[in-house]
Amino acid sequence: MIYKYDFILLIMNDKFVLVSMDDQRTKEIADAITNKSCKKILEYLSEVKEASATDLSKATNMHMNTVHYSINKLLKSEYLIC
Repeated sequence: MIYKYDFILLIMNDKFVLVSMDDQRTKEIADAITNKSCKKILEYLSEVKEASATDLSKATNMHMNTVHYSINKLLKSEYLIC
C-alpha cells in the first residue's frame, strides 16, 4: 500500500514540530533547521527559552553577524517567534 502523509514531523534531539505539507512555510522551515547555525541557536533556545543576540553569540561561539543572519532566517520561516 502507498500512504500519503499531509504532515512532516521535524525532530531535533527530543524536541519536535509537526508541520503541514500544505503550509507555505515548509520550505523556509526546512532551510532554517538544516542550517548549522540555526540549529545551534534552536538547540540553545530549547534549553534556556530566552536569550539576546549577544547571549546567543557567546553561548554558540558564533560571530554576531552569523547570529543575526540565522535569527532572520528563523524569523522568516516563522519557526522562531520573538
